[in-house]
Amino acid sequence: GLGGGVLNSAQFILPLGDLGAGAVNTNPQMGVGPATFTRATAAATKLSTGLWKLDVASGTARSSYIGLTTAVSAYGGYLAEGAATQLALNPRDMTQAAWVKVTMTTAQTSTGIDGVANSCTRLTAAGAASTILQTLVAAGSSRTYSCWMRRVTGTGTILIQQGATTLDVTALINSATFTLVQLNANVLNSAFGITINTNGDAVDVDCNQFEAGAFATTPIPSAGVRNGDMLTFQFSG
Repeated sequence: GLGGGVLNSAQFILPLGDLGAGAVNTNPQMGVGPATFTRATAAATKLSTGLWKLDVASGTARSSYIGLTTAVSAYGGYLAEGAATQLALNPRDMTQAAWVKVTMTTAQTSTGIDGVANSCTRLTAAGAASTILQTLVAAGSSRTYSCWMRRVTGTGTILIQQGATTLDVTALINSATFTLVQLNANVLNSAFGITINTNGDAVDVDCNQFEAGAFATTPIPSAGVRNGDMLTFQFSG
C-alpha cells in the first residue's frame, strides 16, 4: 500500500476499485468529488471471473480486468474508450444469412464469452478451406476485424481475413479459453471472416466485430454505436 507520508501529502487520491458487475468505484479516497460520468449507451467489460459482461448500463463507469483471453487476469482499474461503431451484422449468430458459408456448417449452440448457453456460434468445416464471410460494401479505409475464438476439435490451420489479407491464428487460440484475434487492413468492399482449412475441424466464435481503426475495442454485441466514456471531477475553485 501507499506509505503514510504519501497519503498525508496527497490532495486527491482515486483508487478506482472494482464494485463488481462491471462497475468501478469513482469516489475519491481523498479530495473533492463527486465524479461526473457519461456514456449514453451500454458497453462491455471483462469481469474478475474471466467472463465478459456485455451490457454494463449506460451511465455506469466500467471496471476492467486485463487480458485478451477469458482466463482470470489482473485488475486494470477504470476502463475508458472512445466511441466505436459495430459494422458487422449478427455478431454472435453466424447462422444468419449475412454470413455467407462455403462448405461451412454453423450452429448457435455454444456458451459464449459471457457464460450464457447457446449465445455464440460453432463453426465446423465440411470440406477443405471452408469459409464464412460477411461483406461490407464501402470504400477502403483502415478497419479491424476481430472475434473471440476457441478451438473445439482438430489441429489444422485457421485464418481470419479481410479480402485477400489474412492472418493465421492457429497458434494463438486454444481449447480452454476464448482468445481475441484481430486483423487490420484497408480493403474496398471488404469480405471479412474465417477460413478453416481442414475438413472436420471446429471452433466456437463469439462477438465478431468490424470497426474503423487500427485495433479492436471491447465487444459490441449487436450492430450499432457504443458511445465514448467521459469521467470528470470538479475541483473547488
